Amino acid sequence: MKTSHSMAMKTNKQEPEPTPTIDDITKEAKRLYAMGFSLKNAVWLAITTLRGKTKNQ
Repeated sequence: MKTSHSMAMKTNKQEPEPTPTIDDITKEAKRLYAMGFSLKNAVWLAITTLRGKTKNQ
């Protein structure tokens, strides 16, 4: 697992981006998993959709 990707994402220092919490990701992943997604895809989708939502608020 790469851990340095989050450091590279933050280039704008004036406005720190709100990031989804682990609980938010877990809830979304469980919801997607219950809908029939594989666990891997559910987690990936949860992270990408929540990251997108927090950026676009």
